[in-house]
Amino acid sequence: MPEEIWKSAKFKRSFVTSLGMIGWEKIAEVIAEDKRGFAKQNFKVKEKISHNRLNKISDILNELEYTKRKPDWKKELEEIFSVSKGELENITIIADLYVEDIKKKERLCFEIKSPLPNSD
Repeated sequence: MPEEIWKSAKFKRSFVTSLGMIGWEKIAEVIAEDKRGFAKQNFKVKEKISHNRLNKISDILNELEYTKRKPDWKKELEEIFSVSKGELENITIIADLYVEDIKKKERLCFEIKSPLPNSD
């Protein structure tokens, strides 16, 4: 392929990624706030989770990244919830977008990804 095509594709990818970093999260926050009641970018969520279940989540993530394990949301949830609870541990996550649906009393955490793949 001509070098100009490669440069053009690289520029486009860089531009789209940059646009996402400055705009998409804010747009999502405004829409979520309007439709659900409360939304905030880069929101710290503090929770308690079973130490055993946290270990199971880490095991699954490692298998997805370092083995040929294929993602299967339903199976992963079954594996996590089949582990006995055990001792609770305090954790903090930072949600790219945190949303509270006031009517449904539901909390949602989103991680907004760029089009470039990474291990997250």
